[in-house]
Amino acid sequence: MRLPVYDSRHSKSLPANTTTARSSWRRRLRDARSFVHREQPSTQPARHGARAQPSRQGRVRRAGFVVLIGSVLGNGISLLVIPLISRIFEPAVYGEFAVITSVVSVFVGVSTFRIEVLSLRATDDAEAAMLIWLGLLASVAWGVGLTLAAGLAVGIWHLTGYWLSTGILVFLASLQLLGSTVLMRERRYRSLAAGNFLQGAGLGVIQLFLGLISPGIDSLLAGFGSARLGWLAALRKPRYDRRRISALWRQNRRFATLAGSSAFLNSLTSSVPILLVSAFYGDAAVGQLAISIRLLVTPLNIIGQCAASANLGEISRMLRDRDFDDAVHLVKHGMRDLLAIGLIPCILAGTAGIWVVPFVLGQKWREAGLLLAVQAVGALAQFVASPFGQLLNVTGDNRRLLIWDTSRFCVTVLIFCAARAEGLSPVWAVGCWSTALIVVYAALAHMIPHTINRYRARQTGSPEPNTPRSSQRLLRPRSGSEA
Repeated sequence: MRLPVYDSRHSKSLPANTTTARSSWRRRLRDARSFVHREQPSTQPARHGARAQPSRQGRVRRAGFVVLIGSVLGNGISLLVIPLISRIFEPAVYGEFAVITSVVSVFVGVSTFRIEVLSLRATDDAEAAMLIWLGLLASVAWGVGLTLAAGLAVGIWHLTGYWLSTGILVFLASLQLLGSTVLMRERRYRSLAAGNFLQGAGLGVIQLFLGLISPGIDSLLAGFGSARLGWLAALRKPRYDRRRISALWRQNRRFATLAGSSAFLNSLTSSVPILLVSAFYGDAAVGQLAISIRLLVTPLNIIGQCAASANLGEISRMLRDRDFDDAVHLVKHGMRDLLAIGLIPCILAGTAGIWVVPFVLGQKWREAGLLLAVQAVGALAQFVASPFGQLLNVTGDNRRLLIWDTSRFCVTVLIFCAARAEGLSPVWAVGCWSTALIVVYAALAHMIPHTINRYRARQTGSPEPNTPRSSQRLLRPRSGSEA
């Protein structure tokens, strides 16, 4: 019996053909499955977005924390030298300095016409750089004009020569608005933290150093202006294009009018307490109020603006990318974070300020402790809502911001005038004003998310959330037959 000869070629060809068939079958099955998954609606992207959202919020919070650390350290150094400054300068001297810087602050916001805010939503980097350049030119023009006006006021009303520094101080203060906006757009949050640190620490250290040499108003004014020179590093000169700058000014002239007016009213309202207390109660009383504001309100405002700068930069980017839901969510989270941060210092100021301030600064600043305590509630409300107010300019809803600023101005003036008419002390006047700020800033906090929703409705043509059906029909674009 002959056995069949074993041929290895047949044994190799069978597994090879089987493997090819199996791989082909698996490939077809995989393609079929992918086709089914493409055709069937899935909720996987929504779950992926829900998982990605905390990481985005975490990134924004880390950026805000970096900026917050720089601001806290800088203002902490400035606060540490205040006991020494309070012993070098008299209340009347500090009061006159506060009046001059209050007038300067009135014109800081309007000096750029808030044109730099438009650069946050500009999609073209060259256009954003030109907008910053346009804001810088506007601040130079305001500085020159205010210097000439101060010269006339000194000659006509025989004011002190320190008022001639008004124009220069307005220009130097506007550098913070322009430089911080550039860093926010470029998401250079460490540089933003460094700039806030240099400004906060430089203010107190330079005033202390110059005060040891000459304890006058000139030392305080020089420290106020020179502390803001660090923002020049953030302003890189773009290629000058006169035609494009002129075209941008003509294009955004209406925005500049409304936003500039709103910024002027906002700054004027913030300076009105200093100006009215100076007019009603004298330089000594306004010096007490100014030092109490520097102890609590000013650091909280600076820290709030710095902590929210990362949020504003990210929210502006979300608005450019039409990610409106995340923008509203980030605004609400940012306000809650600021509330948690501001509670502790405001509670300490409201409860212990009466005893701590005279003990640390001296008995001649006793009234400043009372003013610090009554300002705590209003300072907290301002700290939570005010940093996000510029979103109304970013979204183009500056008319509503102008109405809100006008209302805040009227409330402030009426309260201080009524308190003076009733013969109340500065402590009672400031206390009533601080209580009224709770309602004013609560209205602003309520307005900001609705402003983003209105911006979404304008950009997408869809109705605003929670809009009645009758309004939705009005917002719905008409078809050719309906027209």
